[in-house]
This record gives sequence, C-alpha cells and structure tokens, in this order.
Amino acid sequence: MIFVLALRQGEARITLLDWISLLGAISAGLCWFVANSLNLTVAFVTLIELFAFVPTLRKSVSAPHDETLSNFTVGALKHMLSIAAISTVSFATVLYPLVLGLFNGIEAVLLIVRRRKVPVSI
Repeated sequence: MIFVLALRQGEARITLLDWISLLGAISAGLCWFVANSLNLTVAFVTLIELFAFVPTLRKSVSAPHDETLSNFTVGALKHMLSIAAISTVSFATVLYPLVLGLFNGIEAVLLIVRRRKVPVSI
C-alpha cells in the first residue's frame, strides 16, 4: 500500500536502486511466506525491513532535511532498549530489534553528518 501511495503522491524520481529494493523486499516476503522455521522467518522479515530502508538512506544523503532526525534517534533507542527487556535471548528474539536499532542509529548519524554539509533548501 505504501508503494502505491508513494507512486501517486511521492517523488517521481524512482531509481534502479529503488526497484532493486522493492524486488528484494517482495522476494524476501515470498521466502518468508514459505519458510517453515522461526529463525528463517525472522531473518526474512528483517531482510524485508533492510530492503525497505535502502531508499530512505538514499534520500537522506541527497535531502537530509526532509527526514525527521528524532524519529530515527528514538527508533534506535527504542529497539536497543527492547533487547534489554527480552527475557529469553535467542536469534529469533534479538535479530529484528538489533538490526532495526543499528539501522536507525546509522540513519540518525547519517542525517547529522549530511545536515552539516547540505544547506537547507527553501
């Protein structure tokens, strides 16, 4: 649904990387659908999130002031704190919040660095 809304109301500059990310997320989603293992399912869901994150990273490099820094900062903190709250630590319980916490943290740092280098466009 987000893909359809983005096509209708978002930027018209869709790159090859965007299409690769979309196809990667769809492929991982199909693998997730047929996976018969908890660990594989968590790995595929995490992979889908990573593919979906790629266009955000690309946009953050070119237009860092269009993204909200606080969302990614709080997201990184939230996911890292959720790991501390896990009572049974395993691959299936830690992978998803760990990867999302790291990627949110990377995005936050990227926004801080790029905002210093790219002037605000009005």
